[in-house]
Amino acid sequence: MSTQKEVLAKYGRAIVHMRQQIAVNRFGLVLGAGASIDLGFPLWKTLVERIAEHDDVQGKDLVNNSGNTSISQLLFQRFRQKLIEKITSKPYDLNRIEADVLAGWQTIVHSALYRDVPSDVAKLLKRDEYLKNFIPVIKTTPLTINYNFDDSVQRMLLHTRSEDEKKEKRGFTTVWNANIQMFPRMGVIYHPNGFLPYSIRERPSEHLVFLEDSFADQLINSMAGHYSALSYHLTQATRLLIGLSLDDSTLKHLLRQNAVLHPGHYHYYIAFVKDSTAVDKTIKECTVNANFDVYNLVTLYLNAAEIGSLGTLLSMEKDDFRALAEEVGVETSVRFLITGAVAAGKTTTVSQFRSLSTLDEWLEERPPGMEKDPSLATPDELDKIDRFVVEQVALKNLRLLQASDGIFIVDRAPLDLFAFEGDRSKWKSKAKRILEAVAPGKATSRRLAECHVIFLCGDPEVLAVRAKANHRNTDSKKLTVQQDLLKGVYDRNDMRTSVIDTRNKTPSKVAKEIARILHLSKFEETPLHQWLEEYANEP
Repeated sequence: MSTQKEVLAKYGRAIVHMRQQIAVNRFGLVLGAGASIDLGFPLWKTLVERIAEHDDVQGKDLVNNSGNTSISQLLFQRFRQKLIEKITSKPYDLNRIEADVLAGWQTIVHSALYRDVPSDVAKLLKRDEYLKNFIPVIKTTPLTINYNFDDSVQRMLLHTRSEDEKKEKRGFTTVWNANIQMFPRMGVIYHPNGFLPYSIRERPSEHLVFLEDSFADQLINSMAGHYSALSYHLTQATRLLIGLSLDDSTLKHLLRQNAVLHPGHYHYYIAFVKDSTAVDKTIKECTVNANFDVYNLVTLYLNAAEIGSLGTLLSMEKDDFRALAEEVGVETSVRFLITGAVAAGKTTTVSQFRSLSTLDEWLEERPPGMEKDPSLATPDELDKIDRFVVEQVALKNLRLLQASDGIFIVDRAPLDLFAFEGDRSKWKSKAKRILEAVAPGKATSRRLAECHVIFLCGDPEVLAVRAKANHRNTDSKKLTVQQDLLKGVYDRNDMRTSVIDTRNKTPSKVAKEIARILHLSKFEETPLHQWLEEYANEP
């Protein structure tokens, strides 16, 4: 099996979701130092050691005796002090001195950063193991966050342009300040830690930030604008983190903040391994679960070749991707239905999953009487409500059948109608009405879309209070009956419906449990159409 097929078979749902987000311009990469190692760039420790060895710094003693102070700041102060000492005997302008210090420091960092990096972009691409596979993604997504100083991504973008693209545009915009929202275009590359291009004449940023744990708290305070912007973009799009370490306290802070404020919004994190088959199963499961629960991260264990294949899969043409997915046995459209009694929290839950495609509870205005318990409605109102609900079931089902690839979460399920009819003898006629609406006219082969049902159950007393607050005329006894009827319809003890008890759980906790089903659990179709036909064919 090819590497692409292996990656797709292993992480099919994650890839389908990322492609879904790319299609609606709500996706982007986050790159760290690990993504550039094979290009010849040093990791932070090596970079600092190189700077310390420079003749204009001579700071080896500081590296070993830094205490709790940022080593990079100590080295900068050593360089600044030595430079000022050279010129204090002459008349000087303070502004000019600071400009000389900045330029000199940038030159030193540049020499240490690019020491082993080829000047020829063709050689750079030859060294690269996977970044080039993500070039189409970077081109066609609004924002790529690059924690690194270098411009290797930009150089690759320029080098790989087509002849037509070369005549029209560069294909990217580089920014390093917090005003990212001022660039409403594709291909923006944001360097929150600063920017130092290979050609130092290409306008580097004024400041370079060296991240380390002992400096993280200072950094959050001094770079508040940057981190507010980063936090905003973590909440507005789905991100794929490549080459980053979760040991970084600043990154962990941002991810944790997103997880607390937006419990249904998840990102993807590549845990790099040389051999993805050699990872200890227990350690892997613990890491996947910890990252999922604490940081809202879906963890993908991949080696360099597999990361490259992931990049190719994300930018593959739709028809080609569907054909490959079909060959591997991966569903490209995964649908989940959230159901439960009145006030069970269905709408609130669905609203938590802003990165998934959703369908509202009702696509049109509800008829009068739906706010009542069915026992309080008139026969005429009940008939109008039944007709409305059946039409909505058919319309939402058609939308799901025609929808593009991705993960879908839908408020209510097509068999909910039975829970509002206590007379079991009437279920057969209701089932027939739904079947006729789902497959009208000559569309006799049309069926209910393949979905997995998630049933929310709760304390009827609590549900009754919520219902009253939402102007729903019902009580705990009626909600108990309604919930029991729904349970009888969907929960058949065959594990094909997920049941979540919401009692004593916050909306965030419920969202987390549902997220685990959406992102990590094996998809199991709830046989809705089969059950519907059983009701319609009852003697």
